[in-house]
Amino acid sequence: MIRQFDVFENPSSRTIGDVPYIVVLQSHYLDALNTVVVAPLFRPEVIPAENAVMLAVRFDAEPLVLDLALIANLPTRLLRQSVGNLVEYDLEIRRAIDRLLSGF
Repeated sequence: MIRQFDVFENPSSRTIGDVPYIVVLQSHYLDALNTVVVAPLFRPEVIPAENAVMLAVRFDAEPLVLDLALIANLPTRLLRQSVGNLVEYDLEIRRAIDRLLSGF
């Protein structure tokens, strides 16, 4: 089962150098869908966390930037095995999503 805030390796060989991981934002209660809502985790030298919908996070001892303005959906079949999660950033991620969708 894919769970909210699970982290997966980026399935795109074209962008994996700049975006090594993606994080699932969608609730696991919607696991019957064949798509999942995700956001990219960028390397900070590619895109610094410079606004209210970008979060500086650490994953696997690596600093990364979660860019919630780039939310997308992917077919679940592209996601292999979770490599971890960002559940410790739950509140920060939810606040950034609220800012993105409501403006505050």
